[in-house]
Amino acid sequence: MAPEPDDGSDEKWTLFNSMNGNGADMSPEAAGIAVCLIAYSHHACRTECDVMMEHYYRLRDYALNHAECSAIMHIID
Repeated sequence: MAPEPDDGSDEKWTLFNSMNGNGADMSPEAAGIAVCLIAYSHHACRTECDVMMEHYYRLRDYALNHAECSAIMHIID
């Protein structure tokens, strides 16, 4: 899941995680990864669902090799 830029430019998205006070500017793809990781984490903690935790760790492993890994980890940490 990644937001689509309006004009196909190298638009950056600004995200702020109010739960940890961290913010970051990132590409639409990195923003989609970060938002999904946050959602997976909350859902897994709330429901104790093992499948959701598996999704979280698979996506996190992908994010660790992403060009914007630092920004993604900063926003979700």
